[in-house]
Amino acid sequence: MRAMAGAVAMAVLLLATGYRVWIIYRKGYEPWRAHLAAGIGGLAIATTLYSIRARFDEWVGVPNLSALVNRVVIAAAFLFIQLYVLDLQKPRDHRRALQVRVGGAVLVTVVTTAAWVMAPIHAVELLDFTPVAANPAVVVYTVGYYAYLSWLLLDLAIFTQREAATMKHNDRPGAVATGLIAVGCYLGIIVTALWTLNVAAVVAGHPTSGFAQAGLLLFPAPMAALAAGLLMLPLLPQITRRRDALRQLRHITPLWAYLVRARPDVRLALPGTFRLSMLHPEVSVQRRLIEIADALEAITVPDGTAVTLSGLVEALDGPAGEARSAKDVLAIAAAPMHDTQAILALGQAFRDRVDRPPRDVPSRA
Repeated sequence: MRAMAGAVAMAVLLLATGYRVWIIYRKGYEPWRAHLAAGIGGLAIATTLYSIRARFDEWVGVPNLSALVNRVVIAAAFLFIQLYVLDLQKPRDHRRALQVRVGGAVLVTVVTTAAWVMAPIHAVELLDFTPVAANPAVVVYTVGYYAYLSWLLLDLAIFTQREAATMKHNDRPGAVATGLIAVGCYLGIIVTALWTLNVAAVVAGHPTSGFAQAGLLLFPAPMAALAAGLLMLPLLPQITRRRDALRQLRHITPLWAYLVRARPDVRLALPGTFRLSMLHPEVSVQRRLIEIADALEAITVPDGTAVTLSGLVEALDGPAGEARSAKDVLAIAAAPMHDTQAILALGQAFRDRVDRPPRDVPSRA
């Protein structure tokens, strides 16, 4: 189960990295885009390396080197994510915060590397450092790094939790994705706390406390939550927009089909219409809204038409009038809605009626 969760987290992080690189290629380089791509890419590399750590050490011929590389890569990944967070908070002056974060990353890399060199972990491969956890160099190598990682995670968790609370009123998909990142960070803090407690238990003479195993069992959870949140952050809004566009198409298509049969001159000549509607339904919605608006402008209804949505639907089904365009009646009947909302409401009212055959409608002119 743990191996499967780790594999899923690795796959999602790799997909998220590829997506962010593609965004840079498509939309151009911006520092915040590069920082986010580097951060996600670093987490993907760290997760991949963790899953093949024994084979990596055997390949390079240095036992436990993967543990050090993994720590450095994770520190670099979270540094880039912190830089991305600072980018989002411009135009405030973040030079001091930038110095603190870069300095912290450099310091922890130097200290961790020195502790790794001095630690008695170079003779054999250790997937668990519990047997040597009481060594002072190992204590610095583990606890010092866990403390730094907890600070990084807490900093990101507070920011993403605040952003999720702000976004939930006007961007619920974004709030869900951002909230997942916050959950992943808090779970990561729990994992580092368990591993720290394991070191403390070993130093206190209790090497079989179970904290290390609990941390290893929980480790895929924060990686999966972080990966899911980072991948969903750009995808969920797109999925939601597509779902909303398809719903709008269902509402307006009967009205649109009726009007363009009556007024074929309003149809826009666009290539690849079917492919466009399948791949980009939001574009199809805009096209049909324009064509409906043009048809309503051209269609005239009797002067005595009831100024309601149902009255306008009835008038569209009756003989042409001379005095008023259907669009003028809609503007009054659907007030204070804006044009798009008014057409969607008219489309829903039309859809609620039984289908009717088209009729020839004279131009308003």
